[in-house]
Amino acid sequence: MENISSIIKQNLELREENIRLREENIKLKKEIKTLENKLSNAYRKIKKLEKEHEEYATIISYLETCQRHDVSRYKASKRLVMGNPITIRELTGMPKKED
Repeated sequence: MENISSIIKQNLELREENIRLREENIKLKKEIKTLENKLSNAYRKIKKLEKEHEEYATIISYLETCQRHDVSRYKASKRLVMGNPITIRELTGMPKKED
């Protein structure tokens, strides 16, 4: 009889441990999901900053190129904002191709 009660006691202890481990597993899964979301958000922010940096670098390069060809930054900026940037043909004086 003592052996059976010992087995029952062990079984109850194992069930309690199993429940505790399940709860811990659920908690860890939530933490992992939170960390994945934070990582994903950080990655998106980095990609956005990289894109902004590339766009900024492109604009600066455009303005510097215009300036090297004696076009003021103001004029180059104005044309860029108006959607009609100064072309390489204009800077170099090459004639337009006729279609």
